[in-house]
Amino acid sequence: MRLFDFLVFYPMANFERRRVKEFTWGGPLDRATLLAALTTSFLVFAGLEIIYFLMFKVNILDVWYTIFLFLAGSILMVQLFGYLYITKKRYEYITSSQYKSFTLNTTLGVTISFLLFVFSFLGSLGIAIVIGTVIT
Repeated sequence: MRLFDFLVFYPMANFERRRVKEFTWGGPLDRATLLAALTTSFLVFAGLEIIYFLMFKVNILDVWYTIFLFLAGSILMVQLFGYLYITKKRYEYITSSQYKSFTLNTTLGVTISFLLFVFSFLGSLGIAIVIGTVIT
């Protein structure tokens, strides 16, 4: 859970540092949970690609409905993160004194969060490409 907290905490700290109150749609916490949920979705997708290849010797991107399942899973993940961090107020808990706080500076934390997002996206694509070349 600390990884997910990390992915939400540092973008929010960056928004607070820049004094961003609202965006065109939603607030900063909505954006932070969206980024964390998408990163998690890409990591889960990459893991599923590896598992399906090892178990069934199949590239899951060759199945036509996989992209729809990924989109549905991503939407559900965004809703789950929104429920946990906004409705259940987990973000308030991780910023409270009861929680062992993160000690990185905000710029480094945001950079790591962004790099995790980029590498999870590129990793899921790269794994699919590698599996596709291995199968053929």
